[in-house]
Amino acid sequence: MRTSSFRNCAGFIRSAASLLLLAVALSAGAESLWRYDVTLSHPGQLDIEAWFPARATVHDSAFEVLSEACANGTCHVRYRVHLDDEVTSPGEWLLHPPGTPDRVRVHLAAAEGLHAATGMTPAPDGAPSTYECRGFPDAVFSIFGSFELEVIDEGGARIDVAMTGTGTAAARERIRDWVRRAARSVTAYYGRMPMKHVLLIVRVTRGARIGGGTTMGGGGGAVMISAGADTTRETFDGDWELTHEFVHLAFPDQERQHHWIEEGIATYVEPIARSQAGIYPATRIWRDLADGLPKGEPQASDRGLDHTHTWGRTYWGGALFCFVADVEIRRRTSGRRGLQDALRGILNAGGTIDQEWDLPRALAVGDAATGTKVLEDLYAAMKDDPHPVDLQTLFARLGIKSDGTLTDEAPEAAIRRAIERGGNHELPGSRD
Repeated sequence: MRTSSFRNCAGFIRSAASLLLLAVALSAGAESLWRYDVTLSHPGQLDIEAWFPARATVHDSAFEVLSEACANGTCHVRYRVHLDDEVTSPGEWLLHPPGTPDRVRVHLAAAEGLHAATGMTPAPDGAPSTYECRGFPDAVFSIFGSFELEVIDEGGARIDVAMTGTGTAAARERIRDWVRRAARSVTAYYGRMPMKHVLLIVRVTRGARIGGGTTMGGGGGAVMISAGADTTRETFDGDWELTHEFVHLAFPDQERQHHWIEEGIATYVEPIARSQAGIYPATRIWRDLADGLPKGEPQASDRGLDHTHTWGRTYWGGALFCFVADVEIRRRTSGRRGLQDALRGILNAGGTIDQEWDLPRALAVGDAATGTKVLEDLYAAMKDDPHPVDLQTLFARLGIKSDGTLTDEAPEAAIRRAIERGGNHELPGSRD
């Protein structure tokens, strides 16, 4: 599940619960930089120094303000935060004066035996343990405590894996392998991991269950998911949830009415990505879709994807949009392009979860990558209207039988195979 309550690291106004009253006069014409040095000095306690380009007077009962000094257009504040949970977000521990900064720069440190990690984007100058973003980072996961922290490099990304809870060394090694496999799957589909830095928080729990995945953007990218300490290697090998969450990183943040495209892409892409990575049989893709896509068809009260927010229409309705688009792109390009090319085009244009694009912009970028108007046309047809899909006929043309088995004798079986494999698969009999 993707969650991005933060709206583009740029338009955040802290909720009234912060009780912050801070009078600010920003220096005219200068770029506004808010800078923070954050230290986890004791479990659950952050000691923070902050610098704002302003004169300020602080009265705040949410934070324990230790001192303030303002001179020459800069306000230096020392304060303390007591955390209720080791997993948190910057909006809960970064002091936020009125207004919007141009940039926020955060340095993290921790006392011996403790760790601090965040999904915020690393600073462009490469300063150690330092993160920077445009605007204010509110919602991206961060974690402070005595958890195990290690780095996995995969698909051109640095994945900071924070494991909380208890578990044997063998269990933690199974978790590491699981993370690598999910990252390889996403890399197979997109050509690389969507973001160069990702925080993955794995809550190691009792039992043998994987679940509760959530992905957050807003100044970076982070995923949190639970995994039981007794989960077998076979269960990890067959898991789809972590791949689903990693796919969320590869599409820009959307308004609530467009949540269906975020979940639909992750639902549709996940089995194809795992298959292209060689860890999921291609035949299972179509069995999964034959079972799931009918759940995305409109019901009697449906008002289109932008207005119908049921579970079926959000996850499987969004996947249905992706499936129809994938087939139609292959048709119009004689197999040379597919939805995979459109989604790679969006990613390569910078469309990741830490960016806020409106949906028409994202679809236009995807269409430009395939040289078609399929995404824009299909969205116009499905956004405000139920627009049912004749799945029975479409499956038959692709050679997908009702039980999920396949036949290569169908008229468009080559399109099905092109979707499985990705890349340029010119259809038989096609020509320029």
